[in-house]
Formats: sequence, structure tokens, C-alpha cells
Amino acid sequence: MAYYHSKASLAVTLATGAGFILLASAAFAADAVSSTDPGFDPATGQINRGFDPEVPSSSALPPQISSPAEARAAFSASESMASTGLGGTGPIGATRQTMPEQFSKTNETLDRVPLMASPLGLSDQQRQRVYQAVMADKSAAATDTGGLARTSVLPTEVALKETNDFPSSLGDIARLHGLKYVKTKDKVFLVIPNNRIVIDEIPD
Repeated sequence: MAYYHSKASLAVTLATGAGFILLASAAFAADAVSSTDPGFDPATGQINRGFDPEVPSSSALPPQISSPAEARAAFSASESMASTGLGGTGPIGATRQTMPEQFSKTNETLDRVPLMASPLGLSDQQRQRVYQAVMADKSAAATDTGGLARTSVLPTEVALKETNDFPSSLGDIARLHGLKYVKTKDKVFLVIPNNRIVIDEIPD
């Protein structure tokens, strides 16, 4: 009986000693942290960094979308770099597509162009040819086009009744293949017929 009693006493003693060790370790750790980080609160475990975290300003405006003219000029410059090389400085191994904005005004401009509004790649001369040929065509001007612009979706009635194939005189412009047009009194809208999306517009 005395043997078992001594065993029980020893177990209680060891458990009590372990508890004291754990408490002492926790207190030591808290003291160590509080000595190196005065913002640490051992009672709650919270850490006060001594400053308020920066929150993005709700008034910050997103980058301005590039205008159609800017986008076309940047696209043309990018095409030119593809054939003549970068011709400038930048990170080793950077290509015309991966050149960071701070080294490439062209890429900075193109990065601000929505994907659906990416330039078609027509030159100024080709755009003029398209406008003149379409306006000379006998197709009637569309009526329900008040809100049309690049990335717009054609109204169903316009898509069904007022889209037209390009005149045969424009057959040599490869970028027009697979597209159709809708014209108004002073604009030509280039449309992808499968999804009715306007991908470009050519004003007077």
C-alpha cells in the first residue's frame, strides 16, 4: 500500500513540476518577446506594430484606357519592333511582349487597352480604303446604332438585317477576312459575325 502511495505522490510531484516548467517557459517567452517588441501584449497575445497599416485610397483612379488612336500607334510600333528588333535597353532576355512598362512606352500604352478593344492592325491607308469603299457601297445605313462603339454587341435586329460583307475591292486586306461591317451615315463598324461584337470603328 505504501508502495502505491509513493508512486502516486511521485506522479503528482512530476506533474506539478512539469506545470511549473511550462508556466515559467511561457512567462520567459512573453518577457523575451515583450523586450524585443514593445508592442506585444502578453495578456492577449496581440502585437501592436506601432503604426496603422496602409489602406489603398478609395479615391485612387485606375489607369486611363488608351484611346483608339494611341492603341493603333502603339500596335504599329510593336509590329515594327517585331521586324526590326527592340533597338533599346531593358532586362536581359526581354522580348517586345515582355519588356516592362518602364522601358517600353509602347507596352505601357498597350497594357491600358482592354482585350476586346485590341487594335485590328489596319494601317491608316487601309482604314481610309475601307471607309471609302463601304460608303460607296449601295447597302443602306443601319438605324439602331446610337450606342455602338468598340466592344459593343450588335442588337439582334441589326446583326440579322444590317450587317454586310465587305466589297470585293477590299479582298486583298487579310485582316478583314471573316469580318462584316455595319455602316451609319458617318461611321463604319467592323464586326465579328459569330458573336456580334464590334472590334473596330472607322469614323469619317
